[in-house]
Amino acid sequence: MTKVKHIDIRFNYLGDCITNKEVKVKYMKTHDQVVYIFTKPLKYDIFIKIRDMLGVMKKLSLRGGVKN
Repeated sequence: MTKVKHIDIRFNYLGDCITNKEVKVKYMKTHDQVVYIFTKPLKYDIFIKIRDMLGVMKKLSLRGGVKN
């Protein structure tokens, strides 16, 4: 019962913020949500797209510029 009341309070607060135009809700496609890179297994192409959105670059070599 306590959890439900807690959720109701949060939900109502957010609803009030939206009604008062303190928060603007914007639709975002599932594949554009960068948090998914940390929470879900992704197909390679989606992983690369989100990785690029985060600005993370692929390191070409562990040795860097060191020559053998």
